[in-house]
Amino acid sequence: MELLIHVYKIYLSIALQLLAATLTLPQAPFVDFLGLAIAIISAILAIYLGINATWLVFCSALIGWGASLLGYTR
Repeated sequence: MELLIHVYKIYLSIALQLLAATLTLPQAPFVDFLGLAIAIISAILAIYLGINATWLVFCSALIGWGASLLGYTR
């Protein structure tokens, strides 16, 4: 039982670190509408539909590549 509590404390610590990093993202120069849209849609697809993260990364890269070809990004 103590091991399980320790594991949950580690998960909580990681979640809090990710939250702190996420809250500083809007200050970063590389966050734009396209990046936020990709992140939100990827999260929805991963959580509700259970799509493999490999496909999400691959499709996000294709979207980013297409956006750069169309002149959306620098």
